[in-house]
Amino acid sequence: MKPQRRSRALLTVQVIYDRYRCGEVIIRPEYEYIDGSRKPGSSKRMALGESVAACAADVWEFMFSGLLEMQSEAPEVALSIHADGDSWPQTLVEGFARAAAYELSMDLVPEDTGQMELWDTLVA
Repeated sequence: MKPQRRSRALLTVQVIYDRYRCGEVIIRPEYEYIDGSRKPGSSKRMALGESVAACAADVWEFMFSGLLEMQSEAPEVALSIHADGDSWPQTLVEGFARAAAYELSMDLVPEDTGQMELWDTLVA
């Protein structure tokens, strides 16, 4: 059986507080294939440190390398940032996600939808 080719990917970045006190960053991909089907990909996770000073360099490295790797998996890639609250971890992650998206020339999709259909209307 021949593997399907991906035509594009929507990456969602989010901070959650389920397992760690300071939270963790998650990058979740959703892939669309050339036949029109959609499937989620494997998420990447990183626990956040106790302070900005303790984890800023690690968060940047995680964000940039994770998005760069996922960008290589599909010809078109967009980023959705799921903002949930106003805390230093959320601000740090959102800022680094936006900077990485800019550096990698990724489109930003509004977080309240996270749907590829909206991406269709934004890039058309």
